[in-house]
Amino acid sequence: MRDSIPHMHLSCPFNAKVTDIHTGTSYPVPGIFIELRNPEMSSVTDFWKNGGFKEVWTYD
Repeated sequence: MRDSIPHMHLSCPFNAKVTDIHTGTSYPVPGIFIELRNPEMSSVTDFWKNGGFKEVWTYD
């Protein structure tokens, strides 16, 4: 067992608002999006917008 590897959480929330911590911009996401979290560390969200994926840091 390796204790040095952090536990990451991948979730697929539905129909929510995502806020970029660096710009303060909020994006309504009308469908499913992917969120990857490292507890007590960073969190990033990817969602489809205007024909491509947009990556937004939601916690740093």
